[in-house]
Amino acid sequence: MLDEVTGSLPVDLASAEQSIAFEEIIQIYLRDVDRTLIRENLALTPAQRLQKLEEFVEFLESAKKAGRTAGKTDKDAKPI
Repeated sequence: MLDEVTGSLPVDLASAEQSIAFEEIIQIYLRDVDRTLIRENLALTPAQRLQKLEEFVEFLESAKKAGRTAGKTDKDAKPI
């Protein structure tokens, strides 16, 4: 199967093997993808998606603020 001159696989066979490898990798990742969430999000209008994004960003900001507040109280706490 190897080309006697170059010592490599023919281009069509090499690309076929590469394609199979990519498909196997894709299947591995697809096992961990929750397609119901994707479908649910695609059912929303663009405005609704932006609203969800804004709410998520607000949640992240509040969690970050809570983390900073908790860090300050831990530093101020006296050991027992």
